[in-house]
Amino acid sequence: MSSLLSIRFTNNTLFGELPPNFCNHLSNLESLFLKNNMFHGKIPSTLSNCKRLRNISLSLDDFSGTIPKEIGNVTKLIRLYLRGNQLQGEIPEELGNLAELEMLWLQNNFLTRAIPSSIFNLSSLSNLDLSVNNLTGGIIPSLLGNQSSLQTLYLSYNQLSGPIPSFILCKFSLLDNIRF
Repeated sequence: MSSLLSIRFTNNTLFGELPPNFCNHLSNLESLFLKNNMFHGKIPSTLSNCKRLRNISLSLDDFSGTIPKEIGNVTKLIRLYLRGNQLQGEIPEELGNLAELEMLWLQNNFLTRAIPSSIFNLSSLSNLDLSVNNLTGGIIPSLLGNQSSLQTLYLSYNQLSGPIPSFILCKFSLLDNIRF
């Protein structure tokens, strides 16, 4: 199994927990798609042992607990889809280590606290969806002004407050979609 590059088991009725040793024999795995099944339990922190992962899609399952901060060690990651689960707690600051990340979908969970500023330092990030959570704090961190590649930004249905910074309307006139 060490030569396996992609696992795609989407849109089934597979269930159970992901074993903690999931990546032990998958050293070349680049894509993990388990979307729209009935998987539950915590997302194993040992997913970070799959160092070549470029795509992780664990959306529309029943994962609970927190987003493991160790995912921030999967530095080749381009797409991270964790939407539509039962995830809670804060968004790990360590996601800011994912320098190649282009798409981050964390919508429809129970995530809390402020959006970590490290996410807005990701120069490749083009699509960010944090809608339908319980995020709090000022509407948008000022560090968003550093973001140049962002095309889609969804923050609706949270507990964000405060004014919309004026640079949003000026700097991001090229945004394809923005929803607060």
